[in-house]
Amino acid sequence: NQTERTFFNDGSRFYILTNLKGQAEIDYEDGKIDWISGESIFLPAALSRITIKGRVNYFQTYLT
Repeated sequence: NQTERTFFNDGSRFYILTNLKGQAEIDYEDGKIDWISGESIFLPAALSRITIKGRVNYFQTYLT
């Protein structure tokens, strides 16, 4: 059973996501990447839309 969550960014936040458990795919404007447990991903403020698809527990923080 897959879940999906979409972030909309106004350009003021740089996101840091850490995958605590599970697997997912991260879709963004120019492509997509696989995201596995233990990986951290840095998402630039310039991305206006980010979608996480999969079964994953993650920690999210951001810098403004």
